[in-house]
Order: sequence, then C-alpha cells, then structure tokens
Amino acid sequence: MSALIRISFVLALVLLFAVTSVFGQEVGRIEGTVVAAKDGKPLAYANVLLVGTGMGTFAKQNGTFTLENVPAGTYTVKVMMMGYAAQTRENVVVKPGETTRLRFELKETVVMEVPVVEVEAERPMVDTERTQTKRTIDTKEVAVRSINTVEDAIATQAGVVLEQGEIHIRGGRSGEVKQFVDGIQISDPFVGANSMELSLASLSEIEVLSGGFDAEYGNVQSGVINLKTREGGTRYSGLVKYMTDDYGAPDKTYFNYDDLAIGFGGPLITTNLRFFASGEVMFTDTYLKTLEPRQQKELWGFIKFRERQSNSYSGQCKVTYFFTPTKKLSLEYLTSGEKFDFYHHAFSRVGYWSEAHRHWWFEPLDSTYSLYIAPAHTPDITNEHNSVKLVWRHTISPSAFYTMRLGRYVALHKEVVLGKKPYEYVTPNFNDRVDPENRYYVVQGDYPIWQRYHTTMYTGKGDMTITKGTTHQIKFGAESHAYRLEMMDLRYPSLDNPLGVFTDIYKFHCWDLSAFIQDRIRFEGMNLRVGLRFDLFDPGKDAVEAYNRFVVSTGFKPKPASFFKRIEWQISPRFGVSYPISERDALYFNYGRFYQIPRLEVLYQFLGRTEQGLLPFGNPLMDAETTIMYEVGIQHQFTPTIVGDIALFYKDIFGLTGTEAADLTEDSDFIQTYGPTATPVVFVNLDYGSVRGIEFKLSKRFSHHFQGSLTYTFSKATGSSSNELQGANVVSGAMDRAPITELPLDWDRNHVISANLYISEPGLWGCNIDWSYSSGAPYTPMLPREREVRASLINSRRLPSRSTVNVKADKRYKIAGQEVSLFLEGRNILNRKNIATLDPGDWPGGDGNYAAYYTREGRFGGAYDLGELLGLTEVIYIPLNDPRVYSPPRNFRVGISFDW
Repeated sequence: MSALIRISFVLALVLLFAVTSVFGQEVGRIEGTVVAAKDGKPLAYANVLLVGTGMGTFAKQNGTFTLENVPAGTYTVKVMMMGYAAQTRENVVVKPGETTRLRFELKETVVMEVPVVEVEAERPMVDTERTQTKRTIDTKEVAVRSINTVEDAIATQAGVVLEQGEIHIRGGRSGEVKQFVDGIQISDPFVGANSMELSLASLSEIEVLSGGFDAEYGNVQSGVINLKTREGGTRYSGLVKYMTDDYGAPDKTYFNYDDLAIGFGGPLITTNLRFFASGEVMFTDTYLKTLEPRQQKELWGFIKFRERQSNSYSGQCKVTYFFTPTKKLSLEYLTSGEKFDFYHHAFSRVGYWSEAHRHWWFEPLDSTYSLYIAPAHTPDITNEHNSVKLVWRHTISPSAFYTMRLGRYVALHKEVVLGKKPYEYVTPNFNDRVDPENRYYVVQGDYPIWQRYHTTMYTGKGDMTITKGTTHQIKFGAESHAYRLEMMDLRYPSLDNPLGVFTDIYKFHCWDLSAFIQDRIRFEGMNLRVGLRFDLFDPGKDAVEAYNRFVVSTGFKPKPASFFKRIEWQISPRFGVSYPISERDALYFNYGRFYQIPRLEVLYQFLGRTEQGLLPFGNPLMDAETTIMYEVGIQHQFTPTIVGDIALFYKDIFGLTGTEAADLTEDSDFIQTYGPTATPVVFVNLDYGSVRGIEFKLSKRFSHHFQGSLTYTFSKATGSSSNELQGANVVSGAMDRAPITELPLDWDRNHVISANLYISEPGLWGCNIDWSYSSGAPYTPMLPREREVRASLINSRRLPSRSTVNVKADKRYKIAGQEVSLFLEGRNILNRKNIATLDPGDWPGGDGNYAAYYTREGRFGGAYDLGELLGLTEVIYIPLNDPRVYSPPRNFRVGISFDW
C-alpha cells in the first residue's frame, strides 16, 4: 500500500472517530397509547419504562408516549399508573429505522396491590412511516419451510429472480446486490457477486431492500441485503439441526447429502458479558455427481470419511459486553468456505485413450491404451471468506445515539487441478485434447486454468443520529475502505510454459471514502425522508500508470496519474415520502440516484503483466455505473392478521460495464507486436438498460392453525447487453454487430410467483407447502453450423416456464422438557424437469451445439454434428444429453432439530 493510501485511510478513520460518526441505522422508535381498560379514557402521565435500560418517559394528556433513539433489539416495556395494575409487554422488537407501536389498557386496582399482566408483543403489520420497499425475513418463520440457505430465503421475495445461482433484484445485474452483516459488507468487491455464505442458525433476521435506499447506503444499485446475526441473551439457549438424504445404504440416497447445524449462547461469567457461537457443515455429491474417485481420510485415528463433490462450512462467534444499559461493545468473527469440483459434460467420461491409434474406448484394446479419468482433471475450486468486526454502540442521551465499527474482510479463491503446480499441467491443443470421433469429449490433458486471487478489505464506518423534538431525526456519517487485490490467473500453463499463454498477474491497492447526511421529518399526515451522499474512489496511482503503458502501446494519449485527475466522485440525492392514510393504510413514494463502482476485477484485469494479449484489458479510469429509480407503493391491512402491499417501480440504468475495441494507430506497438489484424478490447462504461414492473405481496399471520403468503412480480428488464463481453464478441467475430435497441436481458422473467401455506397444531405437528413459478427466460435462436450470433435475434424467443413444489412436514415431541422435532422435507416433489440453462458451455471441450439443437429439434441437452465431422452437407445431430441444462430432480430429506 502506498504511503498516500495509508495516510488517507488513517486520516479518514481519525475523522470518523473525532466526530463520533457512526455507521448503520441501529436505532428505532417506540410509540404507544395508554388508556383505561374500563372506558378507553387516556391515562395522562402514566410512567413508561424500558426495563433494564434506564430509558423511559411519561404519557401525554391524550395518553400517547414516544421513546426515541432506542437501540435495535428486543425489550420489555412496563407501564405503571397510580390506581391501576402495572402491565408489562415482553418481546417488543425494535428494528433499525422503524417505529414499533404499542397499546396498553390498564385495569383499575387497589393501590397496595400491584399485580403484573404480561402480554406478548407483535410488530405492527403496516409501517406508516416506511418510504421504501423493505422485506423482513424472520429466520424462525422460515424454519418451518423448505428453506435452508440465505439464498433460498431471499429468492422467495417479490422482485427477486434467482438465475443460475445468481441473485437479480428488480432486473439488475447480479453484481449490483450487496450483502452486509450488521453494517459491514461481506460481498467480495473483486468479483461483485461472491458473498460470504452464513448459516441460518447464526442469523436472527434477514432484511431485503429493493428500492428507495436511504443515503447511508452507497456503492450499490439494485439491492441491499442486511443480515442480523444472533446475540447471546441473559439465559442459555441453543439449537441443533441435522438433515440427510442417506437412508442407510450407498444405493439408498439421492445426492449423498448431509447437513449439520449447531448454535449455543448465553451469559459468560456475568449477564453483562454474553456470547453466541454457531456453525454449519454440509456435504453432498450434488445431483450432477462425477465419476472422480475420492480417497478415504482418517480423523483422530478412528473416524474415517471421504470428501464429497461439494463440501462447505460456515461459523460465527459473537461476544458482547454491556458496560451499562446504554453502552455496548461487541466483537464478532465470521467464516465460511467451500471446496468443490464441478460437473463438466465434456470431462464426464472415464475410459482409455491411445495416442498411437488416436482412439478412445471404455476398456483397453491393447497396451497403448491408458486410463484417463476425465472428471479428475477438472479443477478443485476453493472459496474462503473471513470477517472480523469490532462494534461500539453508545446512547448518549434520549435524543442522541452513535455507533462505531472497524472491520476486516478477506476472500480467497483457488482453482487447481489435482493440486498441481502450473508447470505440472498437461494442456494439449484443441485437436489433441478432444475425441476425434465426436470432437466434444476430452480424452487427455487438464482443464487449462490455474487461478488464485486474494482480496482484503479494511472498513472504518460510523454514523450519529440526533432527534430534535418529534419532528426531525437527523443522521450523518462517513465510511472508508482500503482494498488490497492480488491475482494470479494462468491459462494453458505447462512444463514448457508455466505461465501459460494468457497470463494475468498483478497486485494493486485502492481505497474509497464516503459521507452522508439524511433527515426523517414528521409532519401532520406526512413523513419525509431526504438525504445526500458523497462518494469518492481512488483506483491507485500504480494501476493508472500500468493502464497508461497499455494505452500508449495502442496509440491512445495517456491519462494523468495525479491524485485529483484519477479519482472518481459523485453526489447522489435521495428522497422519500409516506402518507399515513390510517393505522391500516399508507402510501409512499421515493426517488434516488444510485452509483456503483464497477467490480474491481474489470478495473485491473491484465494490467500487471509484461506481455500484452487480445483479451479485454482493465480500465481503472472507468466512471461509476448509474441507476435512477422511481417507486410508488401502498400498504393495506385487511384484517388483524392479513396485510397486503403493492409497489410500482421504474429504473433507468446507464454507464454499465461493457467492452469495445481500442482505436489503434498503424504505428502502435500493439500492431507491431500482433500484426495489422490484432484488435485489443478494453472495459468501458458502455452498456445501458431499463426496468419497469409491479410487485404484490399478501401475507397472513399465524391464526386459526395456519399462516401463508403470496407474492407476484411482473417486470420487464431490457438493455443493450446481458453480457459485458458482448463488445469483445463483436470484435472477435462471434457476433455480427452490437444491438441498436434494448433487448430482453438473460434473467428477464416477466412473471414470478411465490406462495406458501403452513398448517399447524402448535406443539404437536406442522406441514408447509411452497410453490414457485416463473415464466420462461429469453434465449437466442441459432441455425445449425452458424458461428456468428445475429444481433437481430438476441433473446428473441422464450424457454419454457419453470415451476417447483416443495413440502416440509414435522412432528414434535417433548423429551426432558424440551421440544424435539422430526421432519421430512421434499423438494421438487412433482419431479418437474425445469431448465436451469439452455447452454451450459463446452469450453475447453468443443463443438457442442446447444442453442442450435434446441432451435432445430426442440430438445434440450445439446448435440454434436456428426455430418459436419464427416464433411457432409447434411446436419446429423447426435444427442449429448448434458444433465447440466436441468435443475435438480425430486429428492427427499429427513432430519431432527431441537431448540432450547
């Protein structure tokens, strides 16, 4: 890290602490009414206490009361009045930035008798102060459903499309979604979409913001996912959950799946010091099981096991110390990781290859044949994420509150075949690598990628909230990140050329700084939120100088590398308003301009190597991507247990990452090196798009033995390109030209429905049904032997719709005073063959026809053209039956769980 970056980062942190600025919206509000139970008469001057915090207030003449700046959490509220029985309400949940409403009806009593009435609190179904679309997912509620990951939970929300494992919110690209844990980002800034995978056992709540982000949220365009981790209480509590699809024999399993989650927390020595720790491990061979042999391992000398195709873990440990009810310090460590090898159809066969005969067969035909286990020659992929954060929270007074956080996040990604060093790889050329009898299946050599990248992100963040009377709640703060990026990406490495032919090796540093101010203003009959945000990003002097070396070689004029010339900054306004029509109805509107720096990979790609190539080059001087969003919505409570809301939105998106050819001069070094036909490609702000849609949600709280929800989204997501490499495809000849109008994006599913119904006899049994449906995704038709995509046909047709039904049933028992649940979970119980992707790709194999096969034959799974192989004009498709095109089939799991 350069001296300038270190000094700037330290100064930013000093500034944060000097002004006691804090991050994250960690304060809420409690409003309520105190009346006499007999006649509903307001009880003025009733004493309202937040038990155990020292916070409290008195009811006004009309019986109403307000507690401002209450730290987010769960509390007990107690109301006392001379001549009336005191009443307490437990489990009152205060959420960041929200108002919790209560009503107390006190009964008259003899003054000397003060019995206490305890009532469980529930969150109001309509938040009349809400100016944005916010979906809150309680992990206890999803526990009864066939939802086992954060991704599963998010995918059930309106406006969300899960496409090939990537989350798209309101039509945005997957990298436009950021995940946070208690205000600290856990999304990898290098690749954008890769986030730490946390167990549901470690979370108490998931919050999905899909529109109208307040000014405190920056460098994000489409969605914010806030994960709130569990915290130890004053009493010990915990959970254990085990689930499997293994029914006692190797042939009696679906995907050889096992999942174990454990959590435990409570006081540590004193009730002021608390902890919560949790962990989860999951092992499976997946529904795309490979034939790669896996050796048996031994643990502690007596436990024997084999690694499976996919192995993952996550863990959390949080220690909290309450100095006083208004001062809290917490330290938390989070970790997650996975190691897996993926199924590749071109590498799926196990057999024997003879170089002498240029022939592959299932068994050796003579001594020249040698065993080739193709699945073993795909890379083992390892992803590791670690985060540690320190949080200080302090309520200075009933009208002022602040928090400070420091965090460190580390991500590591590796792709290596059989643990080899680059010089140990065998990477023959294409004709030698594939079977000459079909030119699709690989018959020798390794998957030609050796990759390792390492991201480190340091965070200093803070905000402060000040309440002025009952009208203003002002919040301001600042945040800074310092990034360290290390990349080593080798393509086609070998003994003769260990660095391969497309070498990407670099180490760069960059940093950013942001500040915001916002105000929540309460008027009679209206609530207003206004905010302003400032963001600054410095890509680093070393990266700009490396970029200049590249542009000089192409004939461009170099850009200044001085600080004020290379930084990128923006100012973005935010505005929202809500109109409470009644306690059951509210209307809201918001507008915002949102900026996001492109993922760091596209800023630095290939800038660190000495030998240039023809792949897209990074551009550290790219501008921020921009989204302008408008939204209007309404909430309505139909009955005490049924509520609905509807939202209409429009997004105008421009400056997205794309690629285009560099404009060369005839005497450029690049032309001299690669010849007159060479055309390098550069990442630029080129792509654009728009999204419009409507979301509807209807939900019912548990009553009369059932609860349920229904969400429906209609949207149209269009743009100039779904793939940021589209410009590179035009340059290479894979596409005839760039589109001149907006086209449906790859994840544009116009109709998306999610519904669930849960029926239960509390304490005895429960049964839940989940149904999801989405209309077909677009695809580009291709003609047989067509090598060039025609821009006029991009995403002009639609694939079939997809639909899934999942069920979960449980039976509960009391054992030693604790409730134990035995459950059965069925996924895709109708065994529908949903399409995961039309074309999963065949590189570095070859000559697989997926889109053309479906366009001509109406069949999925790909095929190779035997007629072309034989030199015939007739097209003869031989099916490949690639299983990757389908989503998982029907499977059942059983399990046991208990909480205490």
